[in-house]
Formats: sequence, C-alpha cells, structure tokens
Amino acid sequence: MITFEIEEVRRRLSDFLDRGKNDDDLIALLHRGVHFCAIECELVDYKESAFGDAIALAKAIKHIVALHNTYGGYLIVGVAEVTAEKQFELKGFDASKLDLKQVKDKIFSYTGSHINISVHDFIVDGRSGFSIYVPKRGAGVKPVAFGKSGPIQEKKSPIFEAGDVVFRSGDNTRVARGDEFEFLYGVRQNPYVDSYRLFDLFSELGNPLPHNLPDRNFICPKFIGRIEVLRKLWTWLSDQFSYAKVLAGEGGLGKTSIAYEFCEKVCRATPSGLERIVWVTAKKQQFSGDRNDFIGVPETHYANYKELLAVLCRECAIRDEEIRGADERLLQSFLREAIAIVPTLFVIDDVDSLSLNDQKRVMELAWQFGSQGSRFLLTTRRNLSFSTDLTIELDGLRGQEFLDYLATLRERYKGPELKESEVRALEYTTKGSPLFTESLYRLVRRGVSFHAAIKEWKGKSGNEARAAALKREIEALPEEARRVLFAASLLRNCSRTELEESTGYTGETIGDALDELSSLFLVYAPPISTEPRFEVFNATQSVIQTIKVSLVPDHAKFEAHVRALRRHDAEIKTQKNNQIVASAITEALAFLRASDVSSALKTVAAAQRKTRYHVDLYVLQARCFISEMPKRASEARVAARKAFHGGNRKPLLFGVWYDAETSLKHWVGAADVCDLALANATDSREDWLLKRAAAHFQLGSQQQTARSQELALRSFSRAADDISTAMTTRATDRRSLANAEVLHATHDAIFLAVESTGGDDVKVALLDEVLLAIKRGDRRWKVFDRLGRTWLGLYKARDRRQGREAELRHLLRDRSSQVRRVFDEAIASGNGGHPFAKLYAPIRESIVEAAS
Repeated sequence: MITFEIEEVRRRLSDFLDRGKNDDDLIALLHRGVHFCAIECELVDYKESAFGDAIALAKAIKHIVALHNTYGGYLIVGVAEVTAEKQFELKGFDASKLDLKQVKDKIFSYTGSHINISVHDFIVDGRSGFSIYVPKRGAGVKPVAFGKSGPIQEKKSPIFEAGDVVFRSGDNTRVARGDEFEFLYGVRQNPYVDSYRLFDLFSELGNPLPHNLPDRNFICPKFIGRIEVLRKLWTWLSDQFSYAKVLAGEGGLGKTSIAYEFCEKVCRATPSGLERIVWVTAKKQQFSGDRNDFIGVPETHYANYKELLAVLCRECAIRDEEIRGADERLLQSFLREAIAIVPTLFVIDDVDSLSLNDQKRVMELAWQFGSQGSRFLLTTRRNLSFSTDLTIELDGLRGQEFLDYLATLRERYKGPELKESEVRALEYTTKGSPLFTESLYRLVRRGVSFHAAIKEWKGKSGNEARAAALKREIEALPEEARRVLFAASLLRNCSRTELEESTGYTGETIGDALDELSSLFLVYAPPISTEPRFEVFNATQSVIQTIKVSLVPDHAKFEAHVRALRRHDAEIKTQKNNQIVASAITEALAFLRASDVSSALKTVAAAQRKTRYHVDLYVLQARCFISEMPKRASEARVAARKAFHGGNRKPLLFGVWYDAETSLKHWVGAADVCDLALANATDSREDWLLKRAAAHFQLGSQQQTARSQELALRSFSRAADDISTAMTTRATDRRSLANAEVLHATHDAIFLAVESTGGDDVKVALLDEVLLAIKRGDRRWKVFDRLGRTWLGLYKARDRRQGREAELRHLLRDRSSQVRRVFDEAIASGNGGHPFAKLYAPIRESIVEAAS
C-alpha cells in the first residue's frame, strides 16, 4: 500500500498556500500514480465531481467559502474516496465542464463577496482533473456569510441558509456556532506551518483589546448557553449596514451577562476592525442569583442622556477641561470626531433606567454615530419604541441549555437532583429565567419542599419572588447566625473581630455562624490586612429591616450598641481614596488610548501620593511602563510585584507582569507569573497554561544552548505537560489543532535533548519519553517509528550490557506491555492504521519474548 508522510505533506501544502501556488508541484505532492494522499483536512477537500447542476454547484461554493473563511486551501476535483478516510483514487473529471466565471459570479450572488479563486488542470495516467486554489481571507476582513439560502435538496433542507457563516473543521465544512466565531475573527494561524513559529502566538494570548469591562464576578461568574444569541451578535458584527443592536428582555433573563460574554469573546478574538471596547452602565446595583441579593456594581457611569455623552467623551480621551460646561450638541460633536479616529464597540447597559425620552435619544445616538468602524450594543427591557428588526428579543433558557444551567446550580450548591417532572415544573414556573431559577433552586436546597417552593413563586413578580425567597432563608437560620447577620447588616462592611465585638460571641460560635451564612447572605469583602472581612448588600438589608423584630428579640438595644461601635471617620477616608483611584484610572486609561504615556504616568504618580500608594495604581503604573516605546519592562516588573504583594489579584496584573518578564527574556520569572495567575483562579486557565508552556520552552532552548541538556529536558517536559493539559480542556477545536502542532515540536525538542545527553542510558530514557509523548496524544507516524527503532535497539543490546543484562531484561519486560498497547490502539484506530502495523511487524516477536 502506498504511504505518505502526512505531516510533511501538510507543511508543504501550507507553504504552497502562503505563496498562492497552484500547479503541477501541488499535484505531485498529493499523488503516487492514481492514488492520492489521504489528507482531507482544513486545507484540502477532494470531490469526485462538482459543478454539474445547481445542487452540486452550491455544495462546491459552500466548501470554497469555508476554505476561504478558515486558512485558504485547495479543492481537488476528480478524486474519489474509495475506502472511507483511507484510500483516495483519481477517477477523472472533465475540466471543460467548469465555467470559472460562472462560479465566481455565483459566489458573489450568494455572498456579496468576491473570492479570487484560480484553477489548474492536470492529467495523471491518462485521467484528468483540476485543482481550485482558494485564498485565505485577509486579516481584518470579516468572515464571508451567505446572504441568501441555497437550493433545497430533495426531502432535505437547503445546502446553506441566509446568515450562515461556514468554516472548515478537520475534513468537514460546518456552520459556525458560539465559540467558533471567536476563532473566525481571530488570527486564524494555520496549525500546519513550522511548529516553532506557533510558539510566537503564545506571547499574544491573553492580550485582549483595550477595554474597561467590569470584573466578571460582578456580572456572571459562569456563563451557560445562549449559543444562538451569540451567533446573532457575531453576525451583526459582520453586517455592513447595521451598526447598532439592542438586547431586549424582561429582568433576570441575562441581558447584561450576554453582552458581557460577547464583549469578552470579542476582546480575545481582537478583530481587526475594532481597537477597543467601552462599557458604560446606568445600574447602581446588580441582582445576583448566586447570593440572592443585590450587589453594588463597580461603577455607575450615567443617570441621564447628557451624563452618558460626557462619560463616552471621557472614555474617548477628551479632556475634562473640554467637557466641563459643554452643552449636549458640543459633546456630540466631540464624540463624533473621536469615534472616527478610534473604532470602538460601545456597550450601553441598562438603557431603560433613563426616562422614555432619554431612551429614545440614546437610540438616536447609536443609529447616527454607528459606522463601519464603531458599533453600539444596548441592553434594555422590552420597549415598543425599538424596531424588532434592530432588536434581539430574549426569552428564558430552554431545552438542553436549561438542563445545563440546572446542572451547574446542583454542582455549585451540592443540592438535590430534581426529578424530570420537577425540572419541567421549574422551567415552566420561572419561564427559564436564569436568575429566578437560581433563586428558587436555592430555596429547595435550604430544605423547602419542591412543591411548596413552586407554590410560593407562582403568580409573583420578580422582585416579590426574590424577597420572598430571601425572607424564608433568613427565618430558617439558627438564632446565633441571625444575630451575626443583623450585626453585619448594620456594619455593612466589617471584620470578624468587629462581629465578635458586636455580638459578644466567642470565636467558635462566630465561626459556626459564618459557616452557616457563607455564600448565602455574607460575602467576602477585600481584606485590609490579613483578617477576613464581610459585607451585606442592599436587598438582604431591606428584608432584615422588615423582620428585625422577630429576627433579634432585643433588636432596638442591639442595633444601638452596634452602631455605636462603627468608626465613621475611617469609612469616609476609604470612600475618598476609592474615588481618587477610580478617577485616576479613568483619566490615565484615556491618556494611554491617546498614546500619551507620559501624561498617564503623571496622573498615576499624583494619585499614588494622595492615596498612599493604592495597589490598583501600581497595576496601572506597570501598564504605563509596558506601553512605553521602548518598553520599560524592568520598572513594570517592579510595579507589578508591589501590586501583587499589596493584595491585587486582577487578571490585568498578571497579563502586564508576564509581558514584562517575557520582554526581559526572563523565562523563569514568566513561568512564576503563570503559576501565580493559575493559583489565583484567573479567567482563561488554558491560555495561562499555554503561556507557561511557552516560558518553559524558551527556558529549555536557553539551557540547551548553554549545553545543560538535563535542565533543558526538564523544561521541555514541563512545557509538553502544560500543552497537553490545555488541550484536554480547550473548548475550541481550532486552538486544539494548533496546540497539537506545538506539542509535536516540543516532543521533537525533548527527543533531541535526550539524544544529546550521551551515555549508556540514552535509549532507555528515549523509550520512556516516546511512550510519554504518545500518552500525551502525539500519534504521529514518526513518533511510532522512533518507538520501534528505540525498542529494537534496546532489545538487541540486552546481552551486550555487561553487568546490567538482568536490569535491562527487567526493563524490557516492564515496558513491553506499554509498547504493545500503544501499537494495538494505533492499528485499531480505524484512521490509517496500516502504516502503524508495518512499523509493529518487525518488533512484535521481540515484544512477546521480552514479556515472557
């Protein structure tokens, strides 16, 4: 059977694509006689026939658009799949049947985009065919979408539907959903290029678009579902005629969470058409189903239309001196000019908090100022003043998404598993509202029977339901826990010592009460030093005030006692410092967006003196240093360390710190930063694993250059472990494919490092490393070839190792089962197992003998 070196073919194909090559060299690479390489993947698709009728033409166009949207590629026509995924043979196809102009015109008719395909005719052993070269969509060019549906197949759906965005996934053409849009708007690095080049991408991971998004924990700690809504938002981002979109729905459906999730994905994808994201909200507090309570949002930006204009101007780096005293018309003029300079995605959250007239004015602003560069995404409750064509109307979670959400609640609260009938009743009662579902499930988890909880909820509005559930939970608390909760509600933000002082309880009693209240009514507040602090938010406090007579018997006396203990002066000073820090951050970020790093640093320095060097300002200072050209990496590292030791654990800190360490080529420090980021549960765990892998790989390369092979081997192995772990948790298969190529390069470096160490035990170490590489998922033919040759070398040397014959025989016996198992799995995989069988045949008897 004819075999091909698949990896080498893919790499050469990638090189051909980079050069736009479509000639006999391409065909020579892919065939041996009439047999073609079994290599259908993101880059190549074989078709026995195409373009014969309207259905065949539409199918071919779908594949061409998918190749174009992904990495570019080749459509080879005339090649048939003889044995599924194993054997492809040239059957022949008359190239004269292809009308290239018709195909190009039809692509434009379906998509409104021109794709500059080219055709090359070829003849092999008297059989003809042709290859179509499809160029990769350019950087900054939005994914090509179908603007109308294709022809309908007999008794089936259309070949494609209007709005579909297609891409290549392995050897399939698929319609993009959810996270796949993040890939399509990203770099789209071809995973089959030189693997070492892919390591350069790791340094770019976690460096999102500039933004002012609040902490995810304030909005939605874990996002579930809403795939179709996110698809509509990604499609809108590509729409050249619509620059404003409204997310509308009743309270509790997750409008803000969806907008945040979309923004976070856009930040990571960094589409070329956008340079930043600006988030503003009118909310003063956000209801959290997790806590069954309102929590204060990090910042409330506007309360009326003019305040909105002013804050948008500030975010666009317009100075306060210009904004101060300006009327609405002048602010609009400033904003229009700024938007034209820096393409921005503006998210205006909670528009319905404004008066009806101001809501309409915000909509007019979005329609008038939205452009090819800048876009506006608004969230609001249902409002008849918004056109349904411009609005995405939200409903509750349904079907599998509701079940997935319920599973996360059960896991988080360790609550009971509901019966199927109870799940249906819960979905019907809450109408799939994530917030209401969480609040009601918490009630069940507290011991209320399911049917009693459902009865209490039926017929109540959202606010009534929240209050009812919260009151029921408070009344179920032990007396000591109720007293601690009442004291905490009066103190608002307090330490454990303050609670002991207020209640007079011993440490053990306080501990039991805090365990009872933890994550339900009390939440951890940022510590001032090492002692834990707690706070109670508005919704809980309002319920406590209505039941305080029954909550604490001597409530009046107890309340007077607790209030007397509060030190007002310290609280006032803290509020003042927080206002200074917030203002300084807003001002400095505006300077950075305007590339005025010097002014940003002056702003930070002034605020540091006023606040006695607040830790958040050290993060901002580090970001300023790293934004300088050239980078002031050493100073950025010092500032980042101060922020960390001061208690800052925000994702931005670790990103800036890692940037500083890598700029200094201090790979040990870069790996340490990754350790800290992973230990402190930042978002994007997979990205930090890959960043740490990159740091270890670069460190290993340094150590290899210094001829420290053992140290290099250790670093490369750590890199491989991190990549393998990231691959097992990465949701987007596009990234996993690129990671696999980098993992292969890392394994190659490991093998080279082992072989360079010298000594009698090289083959033993190499055998173990090859087995470990296969365990990590490296199933390349060359790895199994190395495994077979290494095993055979050890087997032949078993009687030549004077004084160590017994030791080597024992090792071979121990490893024989592992070698046999990995070969058996490769041969039985059903995906080109024949080449592995040929590698296994020469060593089969030796493995059996070694095992006996």
